[in-house]
Amino acid sequence: MDPEAFARALGEALAAAGVKIHENAEVTGFRSAGRRVTALRTAESELPCAAVVVAAGMRSPGLLGLLGHRLPLQAGKGYSFSVDLDPAPRHTLYFGERRAVASPIGGTTRIGGTMELSGNNNRLDWRRIVAVALASRHYLGRWFDDPDDLVGLIRDPWVGGRPFLPDGLPVIDRVPGQDNAFAATGHGMLGVTLGPVTGHRLAEYVVTGRRPEALAPFGFDRPRS
Repeated sequence: MDPEAFARALGEALAAAGVKIHENAEVTGFRSAGRRVTALRTAESELPCAAVVVAAGMRSPGLLGLLGHRLPLQAGKGYSFSVDLDPAPRHTLYFGERRAVASPIGGTTRIGGTMELSGNNNRLDWRRIVAVALASRHYLGRWFDDPDDLVGLIRDPWVGGRPFLPDGLPVIDRVPGQDNAFAATGHGMLGVTLGPVTGHRLAEYVVTGRRPEALAPFGFDRPRS
């Protein structure tokens, strides 16, 4: 699926349902009263809240730190790029032996892969792009002859950190020491896949105050290797 189109459509659906979305409003802190968060602080203002959910991927540890809790997230950096192929894949292909994926998105082919553990940063290592391209050629044919050709063939090279915890499971739970602050992060490469069911179950927790049984394995207090 096209993650940008998905996020855009979700935002439009929420806005149509009356949800107010604050774009480009970076959270810089929280205002609390006892064990409850009463407002989010941004550079421009404060946003009053009845509850808060931290679901910010690799930015989650910094926000949770402001709530007094440390979360050992590690960024597993992935790479992707777009290229025009002829013939092009008509549906998503997973190249299991090479750990790469090709997806038709927006009239072009998006190819991605790699798991780079080099810290929480967006530094793009061109050698990783070349490695993903070479891996795809085993399945898609010789769509380039020499790695030097890639500079003129590919578009929009991208790198981003997938949030991982040591045991590979996400955290979906109330933040320790807080009555109305929750976290949903650490989904690794399955954020889009598991996002809807995570939101469904966590919303139940926020509204009722009772943790659904399905969320038991994803608590802050679980043992981690």
